[in-house]
Amino acid sequence: MAFVTRPRLTRANPLGFFLHCNEEDDDPNWSCQASAKLQIVSQKAGVDDHVRQFVTNFSSKRTYDGWSTFIYELLDPEKGFIKDDVVILRAHVKAEMSESAQKAKLRELTSSISHPPDGALIVGGNRIPIHKMYLSYYSEYFKTMFRSEFKEGSEDEIVIEEVGYSEMLELLLVVYPSRAPITGKSSSSLTFQQFLQFQKRTSKLS
Repeated sequence: MAFVTRPRLTRANPLGFFLHCNEEDDDPNWSCQASAKLQIVSQKAGVDDHVRQFVTNFSSKRTYDGWSTFIYELLDPEKGFIKDDVVILRAHVKAEMSESAQKAKLRELTSSISHPPDGALIVGGNRIPIHKMYLSYYSEYFKTMFRSEFKEGSEDEIVIEEVGYSEMLELLLVVYPSRAPITGKSSSSLTFQQFLQFQKRTSKLS
């Protein structure tokens, strides 16, 4: 994701503020659900931040969203959004992995499994094949889940509600070290810190 502004050089003309998504993807079928809060930070006491929000479904045919007239009179110091020729803009974005990226990661994960899986995780209505013993070895969360005294230990399909589908795909690609070793430099896998955060979030279920 990237945000783009289109400023004018006069006080009266508006500032445009847009969010761009995945423009470099050549797959014509990709899509990505996202919510965003675009914000100009107030620099004057008593003046609230200028905020606009939207939810959209980006795709190869719609790679950006936003406003061409996000705010008027931005350069007027009395409005409270410019100070010492500095304007502060922020974009808070929550997005799901694009559908084409999800399919690619699922293929990558499936190809890493050399033996037939003995179970599957159901996350957000999607089925992910797994090896219970392998996951138990690398994750205390799964080790506890697959114990014989818990129903998940005998079930072929296990519903996971603690994380989303995209996040679970990323996690499993880290857990299967032959495919995506834990590294803070890889953009296609969870960083070690993110992995620890997931373990912390789910440890209370152990």
